[in-house]
Amino acid sequence: MKKILYLLRHAKSSWADAASADHQRPLNARGREACRLLARHMDGRGIRPARVLCSSAARTRETLQRIGAEMDWMPSVEFIDMLYLAPIRVVLREIAARGGSAPSLMVVGHNPGLEELAERLTGERLIELRTDMARKFPTGALATLSFDIHDWREIAQGGGTLEHFVVPAQLAVS
Repeated sequence: MKKILYLLRHAKSSWADAASADHQRPLNARGREACRLLARHMDGRGIRPARVLCSSAARTRETLQRIGAEMDWMPSVEFIDMLYLAPIRVVLREIAARGGSAPSLMVVGHNPGLEELAERLTGERLIELRTDMARKFPTGALATLSFDIHDWREIAQGGGTLEHFVVPAQLAVS
């Protein structure tokens, strides 16, 4: 059985209020535009994950909310404090524990955890896409990985295939 994992790094956030706690930073204008572009891209590719695990940070929540509103789509979402700036092992643990029977799952989170996770899960497949992804996993980046597994608890290092990788800058010119 094929499972699809989408790893979405939050869109560009604002540093306008230097006194604001990192966890509370909202998106800036560029980030809001990136959400619009990502929503259009996701809608065009039929990307509508059955379930979403989202960091509890304001910028991840806003990214998901804006994309969902633009697409008129709102999946089953869990906002998880542990995903805030989470390392790979924590993200993997949350996927395994909360993925359930969902055929597709999206994690909305932060770097460096998401970038490192995508690289670790994909092994050496699709070198060109992996090179693009390894070069930079900027804000608003979306990686699509597929796995031949029955249950999210089976997700393993090198077991995935990177199907697609896109960044907002690519979408702005298309």
